[in-house]
Amino acid sequence: MDLQQALSTLGRVGAGETLSLSELTQARDAIARQLHSLRGSAAPDLDALTTLRESYFAADAAVNAVSEQEQVAAQDVTAALSDIPNPDLAEEEDPEEDEEEEDEEEDAEAVNASASKPKRGKMLSVQEAVARLGLNGPILVNEPAKDLATTQSRVILNGTPVQDANLFNLAEAFRDASSRSLKSGKERVARIETTFAEERTLSGKINSDTRLLDSFVSPEAVVAAGGCCSLPQPIYTNPVQGSTDRPIRNSLTTMGATRGKFSFFPAICIPVDGVGLWSCEDDELVSEVDPATWKACAEVLCDEADEVGVDAIYSCITIGNYQTRFAPEQWQGYLAALAVMQARQAEVALFTKMRAAVSTTHTVDALGSVFANVTTGVALAAAAMRQDQRLGDIQLNLWMPEWVQTAVRMDLIARRVYGVAEDPNVSDTLLSTAFSNEGIKVVYSQDLDQIEGASGQSDGPLTSLPITAGAVLAPDGYFTFLDGGTLDLGTEIRDHNLNRQNKVAAFAESYEGLLARGCNAKALDIPVEICDNASCPV
Repeated sequence: MDLQQALSTLGRVGAGETLSLSELTQARDAIARQLHSLRGSAAPDLDALTTLRESYFAADAAVNAVSEQEQVAAQDVTAALSDIPNPDLAEEEDPEEDEEEEDEEEDAEAVNASASKPKRGKMLSVQEAVARLGLNGPILVNEPAKDLATTQSRVILNGTPVQDANLFNLAEAFRDASSRSLKSGKERVARIETTFAEERTLSGKINSDTRLLDSFVSPEAVVAAGGCCSLPQPIYTNPVQGSTDRPIRNSLTTMGATRGKFSFFPAICIPVDGVGLWSCEDDELVSEVDPATWKACAEVLCDEADEVGVDAIYSCITIGNYQTRFAPEQWQGYLAALAVMQARQAEVALFTKMRAAVSTTHTVDALGSVFANVTTGVALAAAAMRQDQRLGDIQLNLWMPEWVQTAVRMDLIARRVYGVAEDPNVSDTLLSTAFSNEGIKVVYSQDLDQIEGASGQSDGPLTSLPITAGAVLAPDGYFTFLDGGTLDLGTEIRDHNLNRQNKVAAFAESYEGLLARGCNAKALDIPVEICDNASCPV
């Protein structure tokens, strides 16, 4: 409240208006603040200051007068209600406070003795009295609501009531009963007596019983019953749990393909000729006119260059403007799912190129055990490759489906191999150790040799694992990933035609290729057999 409002409020005093104590207090304090703001003034106007000072005292007098009136009115109300007991206060009496209450009663008696009789107003109609006192609203009652569902149950075992009886007590009762003779049908071992609250017990009188039943099953009671009346809360999020990880691509050396294509000479492998053994006898047989008696030399010719390019792995989708604007979570979720599918498509395409770029393809022998098939077949292929090109301790890389680990685990569990059933991770350790002993690094992929119907199996038995697992084994550096970059047009592509259809589009593609340059890499087809304690039948 500012000074003008305070003076306006003060001017209403004595004009027939009833002002509250709060209004008058605010006006008085506002005048006081304005007066104190003049402290330290260099040239004060004493006449104006004196006038406002009198205004403050007038406001203070009005505050005191209203305050006294309210106190007198409160005393009148208290005196008028002095002979009417308060039922709520009577219930809250504390025996420990008797002494304090006695002192208060003595003080009250002294006040009543000195005071005059309570003032009484004129009699009004009951309706007018209720309206003028503002008692038209519902009256709050502190009495607790009766719980009509309250029941009391008592358990009696062999004629003796038992508090908080349980099944153990019941068993003891039957044991005790078996030790004494019982007349059939004359005595009971256990009995439960249940009593209902009086408010839920039928009296046998038609009128009262009808009212009691109507309170539970009448249409009014049913309508007033509880339940879910609110609107259901929608869930707008569309979680996508797929992974966009690229384990095959990440395992390869990457080379930028800024021109989209490479040309190169094939790798130089160990030649089959140009190296030989020469003895004294060979030296004596040399003839200048017979080249067959000379030392054999390998002739190096100019090899033809190989070429490799990149392919585009693209994703394209359109959606209505209304859907992308008012259901953005669905649009973002579908974009995330499309990115997962694009990663799978790219991994499958990359592995297909790897299988096509190996030097030879082999079928591993079926030994009756998935673990034996995998470890024995891969070890044999690795030994042949190392010997062929004298690879020494060069690391070999193996790419294969991730479910091979599951197949090996199932096989070892079926054969009851010690420790695997108790800790299935033992099978992964056995595989890792076997590959490590051969100097092989394994890359598992979820995208290879997919289980038939895995993405949409119907009800019934689960689809079995594929009968073979495709793998690629190559020396480190044999394959190189060609990265041609990406073309990402964004998730809100618009043109004239799309606008006419009230649609928006998203488009992105990556350019990828594979450079295979080496002397020996093998593709392996490994049989998958899971048999119990014996070799699988041929």
